[in-house]
Amino acid sequence: MLEPMTGPDGPAPWRVAITRADEWAIMDLGRKGFVVTPLPVLIEGPAPDPDRLAELARGLEQFDWVICASTRSVRALTEARGTRWPAAVRTAAVGPVTASAIVEAGGTEPVVGNIHTASGLWEWLSGLDDWPQRRVLVTTVPEGRRELIDALRAAGAAVTEIEAYSMTPASPDRIREAWQRANPEAVIIGSASTARHLLDAVGTDALAAVKMVVAIGPTTAAALAERKISSTMPAHATFAAAMDHLTDLRSQLGSRR
Repeated sequence: MLEPMTGPDGPAPWRVAITRADEWAIMDLGRKGFVVTPLPVLIEGPAPDPDRLAELARGLEQFDWVICASTRSVRALTEARGTRWPAAVRTAAVGPVTASAIVEAGGTEPVVGNIHTASGLWEWLSGLDDWPQRRVLVTTVPEGRRELIDALRAAGAAVTEIEAYSMTPASPDRIREAWQRANPEAVIIGSASTARHLLDAVGTDALAAVKMVVAIGPTTAAALAERKISSTMPAHATFAAAMDHLTDLRSQLGSRR
């Protein structure tokens, strides 16, 4: 566990690296007393096939279900569609933040599993419909896990996959430079793919030396565990929950002083 650092004016701020460079996240953690450095491991880019994305997005009405795993995919579908989602199509989301984004886009209230993973979502979805020949659109990203897609197809659903956006790894040199600049005491890791690319760039020893590793959810924690890196998780698999979890951990450690 991370020991509180002390100086002449009391506890020093924790140095935290975050793998999501959202301005709101940096500002929020800064307000909570952390010194924050963005750690760009994966760079978001456009869909590999924007024409196909636009065609599917404009035809969401043809599907019985639309299932999304991230707010990025919801945003990409909405921008490609150019109008609000059809209310008649049933929806599902891996986590509550993605579910909120779907509702904001005009979709129906999504199904969300108790465990915010693809397999956790399928546990809920499996009994909610007669899946043979149900038309299902699932947004994907390269290197994404396929448990949900495989389960839907095994149940007889007609699944259409679309990569709504791309995520390109930053160069190992760039990742290492950012890591050295951050010199983190704690790190928040936002996906399993991010964890793997970070470990490949900086090495297992570097991450093992960090005293507090926060994985956004169980899939990310499992990817870290594969490389013998222990981590802690928030109650919900969202970046906001991960930041709150880190803040709570700091408070718990401070109360033990």
